[in-house]
Amino acid sequence: MSSKQVLEDGKTADGLIEAARTHAPDIAARRAAQYAAARLRGAPAAAEIESQIRLDAAMLAASLTALRRTEEALAVELGDDAAVFAARDRHAVGVRSALVTFREVVFANCGGDTVTALGFVGETPRDPVALETLGAAVLAIAERSPPRSQRRGVRFDAALALEGVAADVAALANANASVRKEKREEQAARSRRDEAWSIFNRERVSAARSLDAQLRAVGLDDLADRLLPSIAAPADPVAAPAPTV
Repeated sequence: MSSKQVLEDGKTADGLIEAARTHAPDIAARRAAQYAAARLRGAPAAAEIESQIRLDAAMLAASLTALRRTEEALAVELGDDAAVFAARDRHAVGVRSALVTFREVVFANCGGDTVTALGFVGETPRDPVALETLGAAVLAIAERSPPRSQRRGVRFDAALALEGVAADVAALANANASVRKEKREEQAARSRRDEAWSIFNRERVSAARSLDAQLRAVGLDDLADRLLPSIAAPADPVAAPAPTV
């Protein structure tokens, strides 16, 4: 669900909680009078009925508080992500630029076969994870089998050409790891929010239906119609599909 839905459902719940607390004494008194008129033995007293209505409201209030806290925690988590993603993207641009430059220098001095042997295939990637993988591979291959110039009298120094690239790739690797960590934390925060919403929604529907029934049981139908929206009514059944012939 969206943050907007959490906000709107929370407002509905606030109204429901207030209605239950406001009308609990009247409902309880009327219901107790009905029990007395019917001479029911063991019927709860007005205080007990009122207490139960207030407990239902308290349960809803507690679930709403929990939902709002998890929603706030998710918002904070999402707010932390921007800087981490920006750093990742910045390091990715630096690594790609270094790899493109090195690739061009190798091609000019050592030829296309050497470029391929270093792991360059097709266009240099832009994806940060792919750049990390390619950068690490190029560094390892260049260290293991340094490219040699095919031009007579020209010495190609791969280590010099790659100076600083190892640090750039390491920085990108750390940035990628930070992004993965942020994504895990975001998912955990979202899961906690979703679980809290599920509990809240159950309490909200239960409280609305209960209060609706209590109001109508004591003859306050007009009040129930004003206070309680369609949340108190069961969902319309899904129509069965027409049989195929």
